[in-house]
Amino acid sequence: MSTAEIKLKIIRLIDQVEDAEQLFVAYQKLVSILGFESKPIPETRDALEESLRISMKQVEEGKVIPHEEVISKYRKTYPKD
Repeated sequence: MSTAEIKLKIIRLIDQVEDAEQLFVAYQKLVSILGFESKPIPETRDALEESLRISMKQVEEGKVIPHEEVISKYRKTYPKD
């Protein structure tokens, strides 16, 4: 399995997670396993919910990248073999 295929499988798994707390735990584990430094992220449920509220407001204001643009970028980066 190629690196691109593995990355795509990870992305697809993450995309299936609906629970914010599970996603947060997965994120922390991935950062820990890979040894990446990251920006501080909300540690409490209230802070996480506030971050989500801010994100939803940005969506409502149109401060987003269209889905088609994101998909196009990643298809170029991770083409199918």
